Amino acid sequence: MIYRMVEKKNDFIEVLRFIWKWKFYLAAISIVAAIIVAIFSGPKFITPKYESYVIFYPTIQMSVSKGLLSENQYGDNDFLTIGEGEEAEQLLQILQSDLIGAKIKKRYNLMEHYGIDPDEKYANTKFGIKFHKNVKSALTEYTSIKVSVRDEDPVMAANIANDIVEIMDTIRNSILKQRANDGMKIVEKDFNEKKAYVQSIVDSLNALAKLGVLDFEGQSDALSQAYADAISRGSSASLRSIDEKLKVLAVYGPTQAWLSGELEYELEEVVKLRTKYKQIKADVESIVPNKFIIERAGVAERKAFPRRSIITIVGFFSALLFAIVLFIFIENFKHIQKK
Repeated sequence: MIYRMVEKKNDFIEVLRFIWKWKFYLAAISIVAAIIVAIFSGPKFITPKYESYVIFYPTIQMSVSKGLLSENQYGDNDFLTIGEGEEAEQLLQILQSDLIGAKIKKRYNLMEHYGIDPDEKYANTKFGIKFHKNVKSALTEYTSIKVSVRDEDPVMAANIANDIVEIMDTIRNSILKQRANDGMKIVEKDFNEKKAYVQSIVDSLNALAKLGVLDFEGQSDALSQAYADAISRGSSASLRSIDEKLKVLAVYGPTQAWLSGELEYELEEVVKLRTKYKQIKADVESIVPNKFIIERAGVAERKAFPRRSIITIVGFFSALLFAIVLFIFIENFKHIQKK
């Protein structure tokens, strides 16, 4: 029969006849296999796991200073705009980093929970494999991020999922704060140096003021006019007095003029640095969420693994296929023996 079936590959009737001939054996093997699979996929042999997940959108990458304190830094983007691909990828990188695993391991004593002896060989490697097997994070079709956690304890699975997202937020803020803090130190140093320089200019101008040099150009015009008037009046005393003042002005006037210009420029720079310092300080001191939570993890009521019904169905059809192949082999073997 089988050799005919092989010769007529498209003869569907022959196939059905073959299956019908062995129907009781096939059914018995498949049912027994399904029962065995169902038994061994039970909680006595495979620890059931529950799954909880968090879904959130990333926020747009924008600092507090530029998002709230500056004007039109990001065009039409608002501080509350949902982030896109780049922001999502950055958060995924943090979610999949060892930093997350290390903090969760410590907080929930996962080495003991996973049955791993911290002193055994390759303990951290074993933990990493098991952790990443139970914790998944990925983009959804709606460009949100889903963090799912499987654990035999449904409450722990939910708590870990929620904590992972919060820790991710903390880590990202910490990275940004560290960078902002470094920038603030640079700006603070420049700001203090600039203030000291401005103070030195003010001190020099005060010293010149004590010599009577207050405004080089204005005093030059005024003294020149006074000198001309004194000549016209023939006042020798006035001429000597004005001449003394002009000599002093000639020596220190250009310096006073340069210092005045320098002071005006440096004061503008001080204002700019002070504004920048305030903006960076806001970044350092602020805590800004990097996510819009869509769904927080709740305690699962039904186990997610193993799916006993699916495993049993797969086991049934696998056994059926194996039995068909086995009986084909037997029929062919018999046919060859008869020849």
